[in-house]
Amino acid sequence: MRKKKRKRGRPPMQKGDAHTAMMTIRMRPQEREMIETAARDAGTPVSDWVRKQLLARISERKMEESEGKGIEPLGVTAPA
Repeated sequence: MRKKKRKRGRPPMQKGDAHTAMMTIRMRPQEREMIETAARDAGTPVSDWVRKQLLARISERKMEESEGKGIEPLGVTAPA
């Protein structure tokens, strides 16, 4: 009897675990450099770093809203 040939590569991910949705954004070259530097300093791929940062900020906002704190929109700061 013949042995079953093993496939190369990583085993398939469980359904729903793969990151398949994509988002394209525009930014200034300096902003891109800042993001790439931060991701490199964290030792993580840019896409992972950006996703984690955005999701963390969204969680913070939801928590602040549930506590009844007045918060500014993302990227906007209150005048001093």
